[in-house]
Amino acid sequence: MRAPQPASSPAGSRWPAAITVILCPGAYSPSEAAVYGDETISFIQRFRANRAFIGASGVAVEGIMDANRAASAVKRAMLGQCDERCLLVDQTKFNQRMLSIVEPLSIIDALISDVAPQGPLLEALTNAGVHLINGSEAGTPPEEDAMAGRATTVVRPRDAMPFD
Repeated sequence: MRAPQPASSPAGSRWPAAITVILCPGAYSPSEAAVYGDETISFIQRFRANRAFIGASGVAVEGIMDANRAASAVKRAMLGQCDERCLLVDQTKFNQRMLSIVEPLSIIDALISDVAPQGPLLEALTNAGVHLINGSEAGTPPEEDAMAGRATTVVRPRDAMPFD
């Protein structure tokens, strides 16, 4: 039996009626499920956000890194249009140097990860004033992501537990 939908939400919609989804124009990359290019960047620059959450191919002493130059440009635009900047990476991204530097570490307000970085990366993040958040202990209990068939955790930085 199907759960009842709110009266103002389209039938079968996963989104409550109060949420508006805005899609960026640009050249679509199926392998990344993302859009890139000048149109994308121009569109992003017309908006402001309270907080941005971005991922990266790597994070190193030199900064936030990405293997895709077009993705770096879009991330740079997003980071420039918000008040708080959160980087979401797991430990496999630590000390990974890639083709493109998105921004220096000093632009990040918080790094959310499964474990705390160590050594020179930890020192660089600390010197840049980046708040380290243990994402594996934060947010709500895992929920089933029906699209990907895996459990996901919703992370809320204000409620998250800092690393010890």
